[in-house]
Amino acid sequence: MPNLETARVAFGEVSRAYITHLAATPDLAKGLIAFRCPMAETYQLWVQTGEPMRNPYMGKRMLECGSKVDMIP
Repeated sequence: MPNLETARVAFGEVSRAYITHLAATPDLAKGLIAFRCPMAETYQLWVQTGEPMRNPYMGKRMLECGSKVDMIP
């Protein structure tokens, strides 16, 4: 990736596709938690296998920024 912003955009698009697939196939989403980063400038959702939440969009400076959301793309 040329820079961090490009990587964030790419991650957002991968997350969008993955969450869309999980929402359409709920059995695959068992054990996963969806979160939303209000500060992400692109797609704001991601999934994790557990808690605590660790925001991948903002790196170490804001690991706890975000909230749980429904698994809806």
